[in-house]
Amino acid sequence: MIRSFIQRLGQRNPDCIFEQLDPRCKLIILFAVTIMIIIGNSVFSAGLFIAAGFLAFYSKLMKLFLFTTVLAAIFWVIFMVIFQYALDKPMEDPKAMFVGMVFRGTALATTGLWFAVTTKLRDMTIALEAWRIPNIIILPLTIAVRFIPTLLNESLVIHDSMRLRRLAHRKRDLITQPHLIGQSYISLVTIRSLKMADELAAVAETRGLARPNQRQFLKPAKFRKNDYCALSILLALAAVLTAASLYVRAAA
Repeated sequence: MIRSFIQRLGQRNPDCIFEQLDPRCKLIILFAVTIMIIIGNSVFSAGLFIAAGFLAFYSKLMKLFLFTTVLAAIFWVIFMVIFQYALDKPMEDPKAMFVGMVFRGTALATTGLWFAVTTKLRDMTIALEAWRIPNIIILPLTIAVRFIPTLLNESLVIHDSMRLRRLAHRKRDLITQPHLIGQSYISLVTIRSLKMADELAAVAETRGLARPNQRQFLKPAKFRKNDYCALSILLALAAVLTAASLYVRAAA
C-alpha cells in the first residue's frame, strides 16, 4: 500500500479528472477543508469525513483512507487507556476526542494525500508563478516537494537491494537492534539525500527557475470548467454542513 502510493507520486495519469484540475483550485479546496476542520463542530467533522471517503474512493486512495481511520482510532484507544489508567482519571468528553482524532484527522490527512497524488510538480510550479509568487519561495518549495517522494523511493530501493542480498532486517529489529537499522538504512539514505539535493538544485537552475524574468509556458495555468464545478461542489458542501450544524444546534 505504501509502496504503491509512493510510486503514484511520480506518475501522471491524464485520464484522472482530479489531475485535470488547476493546482490553485486544489490548494483552495485543501485550505477550505482545513479551515472547516478547525472552526467546525462535530457536524462539520462527520460531513467532511464522509466527503473525504468519497474523495478517496474516486481517487483510488481508499486503502489509505481506511488505514488512516484505523490508525486514528487506535490512537484514540491509546489516549483513553492513558487517561483511565496512567493518569487515573476518566476523559472528560471521549466522544469529542473521537470526533477530533478520527473524523477530523482522517479528513485532513485524506485531503492532503489526494492533493499530493493528483498534483504534479510542474503543474504546481506553473500555478504558483501564475499567482505572482516570487521565485525565492517557489524554488525551495518545489525542490522540497520533489525531494520527499524521491527520498521515499530511494529508501524502497535500498530496502529491496538489501532484501535481495539477504541483508534486510526484521521489523522487530527497530526495537531490539536499532543500531543495525542506523548502519543499514539511515547512513545510506543520508548520503543519498545529500546527493539528491545537489541534483535537484542543478535541475531547478537549468530549467530557469532562478531567473528573474518570468517564464512562458505552452499550457498556461487558468481556471477551466472543471475547476469551477469543483469549487461549486465545495461551496454546496459548506452550505449544507452549515445548515445542518445550525439545525442541530437549534434542536439541542
